[in-house]
Amino acid sequence: MRHGQRLDDIEPDWRLTTDRPWDPPLSPQGLRQAREAAEILKRYKIDKLVSSPFVRCLQTAKELERELPNSPVAEIAFPFSEVLGKQFLTGRGELPAGPALGTIEEAHCRYAAALHAVAEEHAGKNVVIVTHGEAIGRSIMWLQPHAIVYQAAHCGFTLASRALDDDGQWGDWSLGDPEDMLGVLWTV
Repeated sequence: MRHGQRLDDIEPDWRLTTDRPWDPPLSPQGLRQAREAAEILKRYKIDKLVSSPFVRCLQTAKELERELPNSPVAEIAFPFSEVLGKQFLTGRGELPAGPALGTIEEAHCRYAAALHAVAEEHAGKNVVIVTHGEAIGRSIMWLQPHAIVYQAAHCGFTLASRALDDDGQWGDWSLGDPEDMLGVLWTV
């Protein structure tokens, strides 16, 4: 699932008044989007929330946690962070000190490895991963290598599943029908 609308999308000057201009919170609309997505996700028994450490993702996960039955607990997973390249963070102020900026290709590899790790760690459970638009595209391409992703709207999500076969082994992953997904447009 992609996070909700960012505050700097509607208030561009916000970044001039903060110490973390590269990490905006959700806008009021973004908070509503998260609650609306939770209404749709209620049809699934969500066991776990996994979130990027960026504020907008944490706030989206918190809204889901409040709205979903059984209040699934969220955990932070750094591999689901934003693409840490200048093309994604430029124009949003000084970047934080830390590891070297990555490329989009490195982020795609990071997302694919993180998706696989979460799937293995939480096998048999329904997990919502709150992340960024580029990771949503990667989630589709992980299962449909020749897919073209056109859009990942705020709080848009994809569905993937697998079943246990007769000998107790997990079968292959299948990606849900695009019509069953909220706000993500793609084709093969």
